[in-house]
Amino acid sequence: MNNLQSAPQTDHTAGRAATDSASVPHLSSVRLLGAAGEAVIEHEGNLYRLRRTSRGGLVLTK
Repeated sequence: MNNLQSAPQTDHTAGRAATDSASVPHLSSVRLLGAAGEAVIEHEGNLYRLRRTSRGGLVLTK
């Protein structure tokens, strides 16, 4: 999977009603990644690794 920092930014809300901000989870990367600086996320039976880079970015890999 590609570095999420380099992904093009797009407006995903164009043409749709604004998402209720109260229903969208807000997670601190520090709390999510902990001291290890990484977390494993299970999605639809697949495992993904989210990690903090040495430059402060985030990378998600399968």
